[in-house]
Amino acid sequence: MNKKMQSTDRSLQKNNKAETKTPGKMRFFYILMLILTIFSLVLRVSGGRRGRAGQISAETTARALVFHVEAKDSCEDLVITATGGAVLSNCGNGMEKQYALNGSERGQLQAWVEQYSAVSYDHTNPSQAGGSKTQLYLNGRGSRQANEAEVQQLIDFADTLASKITSLS
Repeated sequence: MNKKMQSTDRSLQKNNKAETKTPGKMRFFYILMLILTIFSLVLRVSGGRRGRAGQISAETTARALVFHVEAKDSCEDLVITATGGAVLSNCGNGMEKQYALNGSERGQLQAWVEQYSAVSYDHTNPSQAGGSKTQLYLNGRGSRQANEAEVQQLIDFADTLASKITSLS
């Protein structure tokens, strides 16, 4: 009977040792997963998939230009990606049209992205009937800040492109 108890004690000790090793291994696994998750988030936030600075690469689908116009009876959002794809919608109310920028449009956009630092324009005009709102964001990577006339060129480009996409059937 004594041998039986010793045998049982030994098997319990082995089980206890195995149990103490498993949580250590699991803890290591969870810490490793946490580190990988944090690293992945840092890459996403910092733009780890971007091409060389100041260049729009084919792999990039980041937003290069975002344009929002809101008036009394209408609302439009235009999003242009770095790859030259554009999506025009009526602010999420069901209409959405896709468009691919032609060579000259794409070249102009790329030139602005390379030349200007980030542009963030937000203007509300309450004096018009019902008020109006215009917002524009350019994901610029250049070193120069766009002046008012250059920001107006960006707005005109986006407005003309939105009208062009709207007229497509």
